Amino acid sequence: MKNNLLKNLNDPQKEVVTTINGPLLVVAGPGSGKTRTITHRIAYLIENNKCSSENIIAMTFTNKAAEEMKSRLSSLIDQINPDAIHASTFHSFCARTLRIYGDHINISSDFSIYDDLDQLALIKQIMNELEIDQKKFLPKIFQSNISAAKSKLLTYEYIASNTESYFDELLARIYAKYSLKLTQLNSLDFDDLLLKVYSLFSETTILENQLKERYKHVLVDEFQDTNLVQYKIAKMLSSSNRNLCVVGDPDQSIYSWRNADVRNLIKFQEDFPDSKTISLSENYRSSSVILSAAKKLIEVNTLRIKNELWTKNKIGDPIVIKEAFNQEDEAAFVINEIKKLLTKNIPLNEIAIMYRVNAQSRAIENACLKFGIPYQIIGSLKFYRRQEIKDLTSYLRVINNPNDDISLTRIINIPAKGIGKKTIERIKNSAEFLNTSIYSAIEILTSDKKEIELNSENISPSQQKTLINVLNIFSKIRSQIKNLNLLEIIDLTLELFSYENHVRNTQENPEEKWENIKEFRISAQEFIDTDTKESLNNFLENISLVSDIDSMEENSKKATLITLHQSKGLEYKAVFIIGMEEGLLPHSRSLESIEQIEEERRLFYVGMTRAKTNLFLTRSFKHGIWGETRVGIPSRFLKEIPRDSIDVKLNKNQNKSEIQTKPKSNKIENTIRFKTGDKVTHSKFGKGLIISLNPVKTDCEATIAFKKPIGIKKLLLSLANIEKI
Repeated sequence: MKNNLLKNLNDPQKEVVTTINGPLLVVAGPGSGKTRTITHRIAYLIENNKCSSENIIAMTFTNKAAEEMKSRLSSLIDQINPDAIHASTFHSFCARTLRIYGDHINISSDFSIYDDLDQLALIKQIMNELEIDQKKFLPKIFQSNISAAKSKLLTYEYIASNTESYFDELLARIYAKYSLKLTQLNSLDFDDLLLKVYSLFSETTILENQLKERYKHVLVDEFQDTNLVQYKIAKMLSSSNRNLCVVGDPDQSIYSWRNADVRNLIKFQEDFPDSKTISLSENYRSSSVILSAAKKLIEVNTLRIKNELWTKNKIGDPIVIKEAFNQEDEAAFVINEIKKLLTKNIPLNEIAIMYRVNAQSRAIENACLKFGIPYQIIGSLKFYRRQEIKDLTSYLRVINNPNDDISLTRIINIPAKGIGKKTIERIKNSAEFLNTSIYSAIEILTSDKKEIELNSENISPSQQKTLINVLNIFSKIRSQIKNLNLLEIIDLTLELFSYENHVRNTQENPEEKWENIKEFRISAQEFIDTDTKESLNNFLENISLVSDIDSMEENSKKATLITLHQSKGLEYKAVFIIGMEEGLLPHSRSLESIEQIEEERRLFYVGMTRAKTNLFLTRSFKHGIWGETRVGIPSRFLKEIPRDSIDVKLNKNQNKSEIQTKPKSNKIENTIRFKTGDKVTHSKFGKGLIISLNPVKTDCEATIAFKKPIGIKKLLLSLANIEKI
């Protein structure tokens, strides 16, 4: 052992490290040394309890956190291979488990993982097949509802037998067909990765015979962000030894929209009445004034486990509150303050500008460009979603899994081969008729022994020849998997599909796109040490599960532009939180729900506690919304910050009382309390569901699905007599 594992730990941290048997709940406040404590606990188990690293599994919520944990452990323990440490995200663990044991529940090891764009494309395809109007019923709403159902272990049969509206009926139909299609296409979405592992553990003896004794210690980080299925998986894995350690903070639960359930922390104490609870309360990150203000803010919430945070850090500078005239003035203030921070030797990589939604970054980006401030923006166009990268990934996915319809339809006419949308639609219809994948349908349609009769106008001989050529290329590449490594397979794919010519001759910014392809190859290098089939699986899985934060450059000489949600787990010397207005923070979708308001407050709390020494809170007097300019109402959260903690920066001819005055509301402000998916009641039409909202000058038009026989109605919210149920 390179050092004393208990040295430099405070007493509660030492207690966490040395409490090795039985269920343990660690309530870890922000900046309390949580990651340090977890890694020391794992190292202690290995070094002092003689527990093999193979018998410990740690679940995190980002690949970045998992890699940091492995890195810290390799520095704590002599002669340990970081790859021998089982630290991963829930989704990575489940994907790996299904690759190995999925055949026990009829899941092939070469399954594709559908990201949210793939899911949406499949749902749109299904809605077309079911002739459901996508303008009246937004596909994203069905996508969200299906994900929510899966996270609660609700099947489409359950949804179908518990319908309360026409929307529920449509949801059940789409959910059923979506599930059938995914099985048919040998594909799983993110929720399926969890759900199928739960089924594997529940319905087979794999857990009992293979895994229960292997994992003698289970640790779950960010436990407040787990959903029902993730919690059940963690309990199943630890059911033999009951050594389940969960680390979380209900005050930092900000992912209910991903179906996370903060109540899991409470439920843990109920499920394990003999569990021990240890609080990590000393904050090592923030100044005393920032921590004190954050504590006062979060104490307003009711759904929490009390944790008396404290710090030995200096009082520090007061929190700066600034009201600008508009977004451009707000951005100019931020840039001016950044320049002042630079003179105080605070580097750009220690400065972050945070916001509630990505659209808020526009004014800040423009100001950074105008005044020459280098920046990185987290959550912009993701590398793996760039057109050329998505194309190449789709080729590889079809090589790995021919039944992947979404990937095949994306690249079947790239480069252009004369296979138009109508031809693809005909092939889709044939696949639907044959109850098979598009790849199999093409094989049937182009074979000599056709299983169905085709009219001559359906697919021309030249198109058939082209389709045969495409399938032959895929077959040729697939036949070389045993002879070539992953990089060579990628090169062969690019060559046989003439993709470089396609990029250089038909695309804008071809050099940049080809550089991205080269970068893609580099990212594949770490996967070439294993069998090519396995490395292709692993590489595609890694692409599917990568998150925005994984690509962040921590040591770059750039300021960071990032959403509040993405900032979780990070820290900076100086933090700017912009858009402190009602409708932005808290978000308009949360204004009518106490639970949602509490989550918005937790989100603000997370942002505040990222700051070490300097915190700036800004807002605009006038703000754009739906293409209209409106007067902004100061966020209610600003009034929850103690007055003795702040320094209000005034404009000319402005006094402090004015910055807290609520301007009169207008029509738009009267309608922001409604959101798509809300259940409402109308005095005349009865109960209904809002399926879309569209701005109309200074008003908003709601499309509402009422129960039969009323059906679909379009109403102006300022005039409609509706109430949220």
